[in-house]
Amino acid sequence: MTSTLPAGPAPTATLTGTPTAPGLPQVPRPTDCVDKAVLMEDVTILDGTRMKGGQSFTKTWRLKNMGTCPWDASYNLAFLAGDRMGAPDSVPLNVTLPGETVDVSVELTAPSADGSYTGIFALRGPDSQVVPIGLDTSIWVKIIVGQGSYDPAAPTFAATQASFEHALVSTKFQVEDFKLLQFSL
Repeated sequence: MTSTLPAGPAPTATLTGTPTAPGLPQVPRPTDCVDKAVLMEDVTILDGTRMKGGQSFTKTWRLKNMGTCPWDASYNLAFLAGDRMGAPDSVPLNVTLPGETVDVSVELTAPSADGSYTGIFALRGPDSQVVPIGLDTSIWVKIIVGQGSYDPAAPTFAATQASFEHALVSTKFQVEDFKLLQFSL
């Protein structure tokens, strides 16, 4: 025996993350703490990934809390500009202490028309202030639908890494999409 679901409205995209579970202790926020983040990696959907029109996909970024403020559900990833691709306004982050990483995902749907599409997102803290991500203030998803071409004015680079040692300090640099991300080891 088979059953079919009745036709209904098309599903909508949602930004996903795991909100702070009820009953978990609140993370105290020091009054003099500093917010900083770094993009560790694009976990899914690298820039320039080809999609079919109308294809649903999940974009996941791995962020590291490089500041001194703990993140909780008062922090969120918010759609900022560009092609929305069905993204909601924002999604809260999991509790992330300084030095920890968190994966943040957004469920999107590729537009139906061929072309190149970019959705830009910002990490926002309490009171909606933008949290710097590396040397930038945003992260993005860039896709190509169908036979569309990738914008040559905004080339991307595969992640590369180099390490340099000087005295007692070792620093690793990562360049990605014209962003210089610095990690001190």
